[in-house]
Amino acid sequence: MIGEIVIRGGDNVYPREIEEVLYEHPAVREAAAIVLRAGAAVTPEQMRDYIKDRVAAYKYPRLVRFVDALRNGPTGKIIEREIHFAVRELKITPAMAAAAGA
Repeated sequence: MIGEIVIRGGDNVYPREIEEVLYEHPAVREAAAIVLRAGAAVTPEQMRDYIKDRVAAYKYPRLVRFVDALRNGPTGKIIEREIHFAVRELKITPAMAAAAGA
């Protein structure tokens, strides 16, 4: 989601704002797609509630999933296509997104 914008109910949600909130959580290692630190014990629901408490009501994600890892390029930055690949691997269907209120 790096460099993208999400329009939710006519309002702009910048993924970077959500990423900044995620980086504040002690269990989060990578935030472009949520990668937890080793040994972290947090559920998707707990992570959603953590974000919900810190951003406007229209901005928090309704559906939260974790990924095991993301590959970084030679500069240490996350390779953007890895984020898109990770999302595809989660197999989030339109019905799942709709059920979550996305």
